[in-house]
Amino acid sequence: MNKRLVLIALLLALLLTLSDSLNPAWAQTSASISVLPAESTLDLALGSSAQLQIYVADVADLNGFDVTIEYNSAVLTLASWTHGGILTNLFRFAEQNVPGRLRLAFAQLQRPGFTGSGVLLFLNFTASTEGVSSINITQNGLYQSDGTPINPTVHNGVFKAVRTFSVSGDLGVEYGLVRSGIPLALVGGSVFNAGPYSATTGGQEGSNFSIPQVVRDTYILTTAQPRCLNLTEALGKSFGMASGNTTLAPLVLVRGNAAWTNNTIDSGDVSVVGTYWGLTPADLEPGDSLDGDVNFDGVVDLRDLAIVAGNFGLTSAQVYAGWTP
Repeated sequence: MNKRLVLIALLLALLLTLSDSLNPAWAQTSASISVLPAESTLDLALGSSAQLQIYVADVADLNGFDVTIEYNSAVLTLASWTHGGILTNLFRFAEQNVPGRLRLAFAQLQRPGFTGSGVLLFLNFTASTEGVSSINITQNGLYQSDGTPINPTVHNGVFKAVRTFSVSGDLGVEYGLVRSGIPLALVGGSVFNAGPYSATTGGQEGSNFSIPQVVRDTYILTTAQPRCLNLTEALGKSFGMASGNTTLAPLVLVRGNAAWTNNTIDSGDVSVVGTYWGLTPADLEPGDSLDGDVNFDGVVDLRDLAIVAGNFGLTSAQVYAGWTP
């Protein structure tokens, strides 16, 4: 390197060192620096590496940077990093790469500053265990050609390393009246916030639903079968997936909840049966359902009223109190 380039490098280093003492009124305030994607999920069963970007937006005359990125080294390893390409002919002032922390400080030599938006850095992470790591930009120094700080808004990220498995089970309505088409969902993944995962049952004997590629976590099972008492999120019927692929305990839903969204068999259900009395599916308007038909035989009659009367006063909380997924 000739003497002129050495002098330029020394001047840039001095500007980076002294930039914190510059008048903040001079700094650009509309720019941002972000981790992209803001949320990354890596399935360890499919691969153990992922690329993130450190992305700058709306910068003017960007010519140098001093950036530190911190992450959870118990979950992630920084396998490699590369420049994003918006800056070229770079002179390195600092590079510190230790588990959990990367600091990079570079400046351009004899190049015009960059104006616009683009990738500053590519970060290639690997993960060997399940877990969550924040990706935090803890030092965000961006500098213009004359050393003026840009002072960007910072947007950090989250990285999730997961394993996925299947959840299956046997779900029906009492007396074997309905086995297919029962809606169910897994909600409330407490660690990774994955889901909800939705499915409907099939009509086969034994296990009649299977949800593949569920992130291993703790979930609550919910159901939404018309004319039955259903499992709600509030009931908290939760299960973990410690063993990987998980088969839930069989569950039989109790019928008779004609006004089925309240999960209580009461006078409202009697009223629904009365409203639909004597009707069959052929009598309905398009889009309507025969909610009074709580025994699913295709007509609303005395048998439906008898079921509602026999189960009168029951709630989902009472009926499923002893059931554990």
